[in-house]
Amino acid sequence: MTSLKTDNRIEWIDTMRAFAIVLVLLAHYDGALLSKFANRSCVQMFFFISGLFAFSGRYTLGQYVKKQAQSLLLPYAVFAVINIGFHFVFNPSTPADELAGFAVNFVLARRNNVMVAAMWFLPCLFFASILYKAITVVFKEQKYIVPVCFAISAVFKLWFEDPVYVFSVNQGLKYLIYIALGGLLAPYIKNISLESIIKAGRKQQIAAAAVLAAVSIYISVLYKRGYVLWPESIWALAVVYFINVVVCILFFMAISLAVSKIKPICWVGRNTLGFCCMENINRALLNTAMALVGFGFVPDSEIKALAHIIGSMCIGSVIIIIINKVCPQLLGKKKIK
Repeated sequence: MTSLKTDNRIEWIDTMRAFAIVLVLLAHYDGALLSKFANRSCVQMFFFISGLFAFSGRYTLGQYVKKQAQSLLLPYAVFAVINIGFHFVFNPSTPADELAGFAVNFVLARRNNVMVAAMWFLPCLFFASILYKAITVVFKEQKYIVPVCFAISAVFKLWFEDPVYVFSVNQGLKYLIYIALGGLLAPYIKNISLESIIKAGRKQQIAAAAVLAAVSIYISVLYKRGYVLWPESIWALAVVYFINVVVCILFFMAISLAVSKIKPICWVGRNTLGFCCMENINRALLNTAMALVGFGFVPDSEIKALAHIIGSMCIGSVIIIIINKVCPQLLGKKKIK
């Protein structure tokens, strides 16, 4: 099976990244049912996608740490400074101790911090991916790696989910299984494409359609009721939680394959790091622009929230295009020699 690639990119994976970042942004709009649903899978999808490219013998552990630091920690540090500076420009009367507090928040990188917004995810993914790489070095075979990662994730989901630790490390360990899942499935799914499915045999197409139907029904029930399976024990809770996320991942994989040729969506997927790091900036610019033209807007419904997200991402796209031209390293695009 051949994969759809542009400049060595796999288009359906870029498309899946685009859906994931929209879900991340949507999850920050409180109250809407869709926002609660987005919380179930958005970050996990990024961990899964990271796992698709993580299980590789090309890098030693030291080389992998350097690569991930350049791709995740460098953009995080630079955009932390940019976000604080942007806040000061828009709020010049901000006391020095408050700005220092913002800096501390970025250093700690804890989840659920308004100032840090979606950026907490970057150092969190860094530490989780390094741990996963270390586990692959020690255990080497997937039949050991996946159970070890699941056990770690289950323990942190059941007993150490709150409070959020420094660098959101406990959140990363809670999601570790999804990196492992991506590593496990990478050889089988990275080269899937819509074209390969269309050209597949009738039995394969029927099987794919049946899986999609079952996943869609499961997602519909999960969205409406909040649960499908009710756990009978504490460990069953971890298993059910894992099943729910896996079904969501399969659902968005199917959608991503179906629309993978839509170039603007792929472009968004290639630049998710920028949208993640500039969430607060994009929102502030959009709100300011609306205020200047006297347009009042409160994103108090799912449709309005999506409209607000699309508007802020349009503004962010202009900035990202400029950054890609001037310094793509800030978006994790090129290695620093």
